[in-house]
Amino acid sequence: MDNQQRSSININGAGTATGGSVDEVKINGSGTITSDLDCASFFCNGTSDVRGNVKAERIKVNGTASFQGNVNAGKVKVYGTCDIEGNLTSGEVLVSGSCGIKGTVSGESIEIQGSVSIAHDCEAESFRGLGSFSVDGLLNAGTIDIELYGKARAKEIGGEKITVKQGRRFGIGKLIRSFFAGAHELHAGTIEGDEIYLEYTRAKVVRGKNVVIGEGCEIDEVEYTSDLKISQDAKVRGHKKI
Repeated sequence: MDNQQRSSININGAGTATGGSVDEVKINGSGTITSDLDCASFFCNGTSDVRGNVKAERIKVNGTASFQGNVNAGKVKVYGTCDIEGNLTSGEVLVSGSCGIKGTVSGESIEIQGSVSIAHDCEAESFRGLGSFSVDGLLNAGTIDIELYGKARAKEIGGEKITVKQGRRFGIGKLIRSFFAGAHELHAGTIEGDEIYLEYTRAKVVRGKNVVIGEGCEIDEVEYTSDLKISQDAKVRGHKKI
């Protein structure tokens, strides 16, 4: 249906609306959507609760949003707090605030500048982590670039090019800094890729073609097929060429 033929939902105080197929959803107060929602854009500047699945071209959360089902969107940007009970599928995901997903996450580009927890797998073409995150399943992406400003964790990590470095940036905003308390480390069970560079990483197994184990790492076992370099400031309990 053409967006011009759709109605819009605007909630500026406290209100409730049914979902359905609409053009634009704007919530500036406290709003509840009682069923599945199909829209061009969803903007939350207050508090929102969507009790169903959401399909949208654009989602932007500046306040607090709760989605009770699956979310499928072209772009998702979270600057506040967002909770998703189901799966998140999006071409582009940017989280500068806090986001919790109880399902899986899949997308083309995922960037984390705040705090994200994912209860299952996370898969993307590119994954960039500048904040704190936890993935209880597999983190899989063609390119994985992690700059540690807090604790990061994944059960398994797989990709073509994997880079993990300790954060060296300054001038981070107050909101982002609030998520970065504690040790700046990555914890993983298995890390597997073609080109791997690691700093401040604790893992059971690292497996790759060309592997660099940099400063601050503690690795139980490294398996490599071409080249291995180990920093004097790293601890590797065992390694072998396969």
